[in-house]
Amino acid sequence: MAPSKKVLMLCGDYMEDYEAAVPFYALAGLGVAVHCAAPGKAPGDPCLTAVHDFLGYELYTELPGHRFRVTADFAAAAADPSSYDALLVPGGRFVEQLSVDADAVALVRAFAGELRRPVVLTCHSQVLLAAAGAMGGVRCTAFFSLRPVVELAGGTWVDPDPFSLCVADGHVL
Repeated sequence: MAPSKKVLMLCGDYMEDYEAAVPFYALAGLGVAVHCAAPGKAPGDPCLTAVHDFLGYELYTELPGHRFRVTADFAAAAADPSSYDALLVPGGRFVEQLSVDADAVALVRAFAGELRRPVVLTCHSQVLLAAAGAMGGVRCTAFFSLRPVVELAGGTWVDPDPFSLCVADGHVL
């Protein structure tokens, strides 16, 4: 039986390993089809993930993770975002590059704006919501250094307590 729900996961080199793998396998385990797409990569191409760890320095250390496979064509997914029930964007450095990619920003804007479908963002990926002009009025949290970005883009910063708390505001998680 084919999955009844489809989620598009926006991927790229140096996405956070844990933030990509855990939702991918959890959703797949629940019978949700997760299509992984990355601008400039074809299905079958790898995206190198990053494992972030605190090793005694002021900020995390970025270590090489796994080679996460792209499973969907980005251009096709971006051409018809309405064929997906939600958008998932893991954190990591890759979102910095995607925040200036017009097609990636337009895709996020479509989910957050016109479609009003669930947009799941972790760690650094809120920068894409800001780049899409869709942060206005949204309550969210992110990696601590993104607080000025969230606030300057019109969002409301939430200090999570406990730190692992997920903040949901309407269709933005």
